[in-house]
Amino acid sequence: MAAGIANGEGFVTSTDVQDLTPLYSHVRYDGLDFLRNHDGAQLSQPEDEEPGMLFEIGRLMVERGVAAGVEYVDPEAAAAPSMSGGDGYYKVLINGQDAGVALTSSGAAMALRQAGLQEGSVEWGEVLHGASPFVRSNYQGHEERIELRWSIRRRVVDDLKSVHGVMSWVAADDD
Repeated sequence: MAAGIANGEGFVTSTDVQDLTPLYSHVRYDGLDFLRNHDGAQLSQPEDEEPGMLFEIGRLMVERGVAAGVEYVDPEAAAAPSMSGGDGYYKVLINGQDAGVALTSSGAAMALRQAGLQEGSVEWGEVLHGASPFVRSNYQGHEERIELRWSIRRRVVDDLKSVHGVMSWVAADDD
């Protein structure tokens, strides 16, 4: 994920954001300890190095002007579907025909950005909710209408004993 963000590829959606930016000018991580910048005093030593490394990566990204590519999503607001345990995806329809491929949420976001849609705009939301298509030019220069349809893979089980009723949220055409 970090490599994708650093390369400007992919998309991260979060429902919990803690902005540490105000701390970056006052605190640094030296590989072992969190240190106060103005006097070098040890503030704490994390039990695991990962929080410190993530803090330092964030600090360096801000220092060097690297955009995180993170969109905050209010969990209470109606939002575009998001990946849940790897079981959801966007079916891609080209001119009304199933293209036989699927996009992750980050792949769909990248496609919308490449098509020139503004993140968070009404058009962005309509496309992600399957309410309207967007247009792109194919390799031959012909315009194509692209529709994205959110789908959830059905659960796969080994025996009928594992089936305990009907899941009303599963659409009949889900794969």
